[in-house]
Amino acid sequence: MTSPSAVYTLFNGRVEIALFGKPNNWSLLDPTPESLALIGEAAQGNRIDTLLAPKPSAFNAKICLSEDLGAVFDTGNGVRIKRGVDADGVVIPEGQAFYLASADCVTIVATDPKSGMTIAAHGGRDCLIDRKRVNGEGLSREHDSVVDTMIAQFKHAGVNAKYLKVFLTCGIGPKEFEHNFFDPKYGAGNIKMCLDLIAKWGKTVLDGDITRGKIVLTEVIRAQFMSHGVPAYQIGFDVVDTFGDTDADGQHRWWSNRRGDGTKRNAVIVKRVY
Repeated sequence: MTSPSAVYTLFNGRVEIALFGKPNNWSLLDPTPESLALIGEAAQGNRIDTLLAPKPSAFNAKICLSEDLGAVFDTGNGVRIKRGVDADGVVIPEGQAFYLASADCVTIVATDPKSGMTIAAHGGRDCLIDRKRVNGEGLSREHDSVVDTMIAQFKHAGVNAKYLKVFLTCGIGPKEFEHNFFDPKYGAGNIKMCLDLIAKWGKTVLDGDITRGKIVLTEVIRAQFMSHGVPAYQIGFDVVDTFGDTDADGQHRWWSNRRGDGTKRNAVIVKRVY
C-alpha cells in the first residue's frame, strides 16, 4: 500500500489530509491505467471510494459541487475519480474527498465546525489575484480570489465566516518564489502584481526586498480570510516547502514546478469525515 508523505487530522477529526510526493507522479494529466490505479490505492489507504478532482488549470477561482463533476474515471480498484469541470475547488460531501495534483500551489481547506461543511481549493498565485484586473484589462471572473468564492459559498449556506477553521498545506515557500521587478520579460507585470498585493494585504505578503517579489502565498491567503472576518488564530498552516524540502539523503521530497519538474505533481487528498 502506498504510504503518504504527511498526514493531518484536523478540526476535531472532521477532516483528514494526506500528502503524497516523490517518487510517484500523481498528475491527472493524460492518466494511464497504472497512474489511476496508484491514485486509487492511495484513496483506499485513507478509506475513500470517491475523489472529487475539478480541473484547476484555468485559475478561474470557481468552486463547484460534487454533482457538477460528471466525468468519472474508474481506477480499477473500487475508487472513482469525478472530474470534468474547470474549477479551483469543491464543496466536499460527508465521506468524500477532494483530490488536487499540484506542484507548488497551496491547498486551502476551510470548515464550519458546527455543520461540518467543508470546502477545499487550489490556492495558486493566479487563483488569489485576478491578473487581468491588475494589468488593467478588466475583470476576468466574478470573485477576485478563490478565497472570496469560498466565503460566498459559506455565506450562501448560512455560515458566519468568523466561525470558520482554515488550514493551508503543501505549497512553495517564499525563498524561491521570486517575481523580480527587473526581469527583462516579466518585470513590468511583476511590479503591478506585487504592488497590488501590498496595497491590498500589506507588506508581509512579500518576503525581504520587495523588488525581488518573493510572494508568501500563506500570508496572502491568511490576509484574505481575515478580511472576511476569520480570526487569525483560526488559520493554520504546515511548514512544507515543495521547492526546498529534502530527506535525510538530501533528495527533494516533493515535485516543484518552480524547480523545473514540469508536469509532475504531488497529491493532496482532503477527506471530510463527518
